[in-house]
Amino acid sequence: MGTFFQALVSASRCGAVELREAQEHIMIDRNVMFTRTLRRVAAAMMPSFMVTASLGQPTDSVWVGGTGNWSAASNWQPPIVPDNAGAAAFRAFVDTDAASSSTVFCNGDFGVSGLTVDVGDVLQIVAERSLRIDGAGPIVNNGTIVIGANPGGGATRLWLDDADHTLSGAGVLELTNDTFPGQSLITSSPFTTVRLTQAAGHTIRGAGLITPGGGAIGSTLFLTNHGLIVADRPGQRLRITPTGSPSAPVNFNDGVM
Repeated sequence: MGTFFQALVSASRCGAVELREAQEHIMIDRNVMFTRTLRRVAAAMMPSFMVTASLGQPTDSVWVGGTGNWSAASNWQPPIVPDNAGAAAFRAFVDTDAASSSTVFCNGDFGVSGLTVDVGDVLQIVAERSLRIDGAGPIVNNGTIVIGANPGGGATRLWLDDADHTLSGAGVLELTNDTFPGQSLITSSPFTTVRLTQAAGHTIRGAGLITPGGGAIGSTLFLTNHGLIVADRPGQRLRITPTGSPSAPVNFNDGVM
């Protein structure tokens, strides 16, 4: 297993980043992920990962439900819950109308082939639930995406499937907890190799963990940052533990951390 580097973004230092080699510390974090994956992910979520390779051209699903749950078909147009769990694929749009404000609660484990959040809108991944972005599905966020948390419970995840993903727009992605268990995670799916690129103008903030997922199953996550990454939850950290080593750098930052 390659050497990992950890960026500890301290809220008390106003978003300053400390980069240091942290092999032993990262291995502890990875072992935590092993346990969580074996208990919660491999048994419960792996079937949904395995169907994504056969998905066809995505259907555009537009949120029309105001404030409500992702799982309600009547909140979408067409009235089908967008989820790449079967033969169909979907792109989710919240809500394509800058004049309206919507709040969507992702209250289950869903997968889509692209996600767009409009100005003034909020997508909240409910504690202990997950949203998976399949293929090279883009994430365009001009509103707010919140990755919830249940301290003492299970993790809450934004999964990135096997491809390069771009997080763009003028919005904010907020992580809400870095304490195990119950962390807020941006993570790669099992068996996958993923690069997450945060575009200029977008912000990741809060407290949580950006890390390869899959535990004992394994995956790879690279990070390129052109935007803003900031820790602003007192007493907590925003930890960044991508795949890589100092001898062969594969993670890049020309934004602000």
